[in-house]
Amino acid sequence: MKKIQRGNFTVEAAVVVPLLLFAIGFIMMLLFYCHDKSVLAGAAGELAMIEAGRSERKANESLIDDALFWFEGAKIEVTKSGEEILVVATAEQAGLRLREEARVPISKPEKFIRNIRKIERITGGEHEDLLPDGFK
Repeated sequence: MKKIQRGNFTVEAAVVVPLLLFAIGFIMMLLFYCHDKSVLAGAAGELAMIEAGRSERKANESLIDDALFWFEGAKIEVTKSGEEILVVATAEQAGLRLREEARVPISKPEKFIRNIRKIERITGGEHEDLLPDGFK
């Protein structure tokens, strides 16, 4: 007597294996996307702080391109207005565009301190209540 063999396992594997490989590929692409998004967000924030005068490190497009996994062609635009600095970092890959922006207010602590000292000279004494915490 011949033993009857069934092809259930082959048919199930033909459906499950491609779905499993697709899921693994999708998760990998999602991880690359999240990584590149965080790299662009960090670079935009760092560059905004540099432009505002609060940091000394330098971020440029070539350093960002080296750090990106999936996206390429990073572009950085810096816009200065009277009150804030806006940095927009973009990158593209296969029709997808990644855009991150960072806004940093321009602070002028030296102007604030000079104004406090002018007030002290005008009033003729020190006024501790005018100075924020940490200033003497």
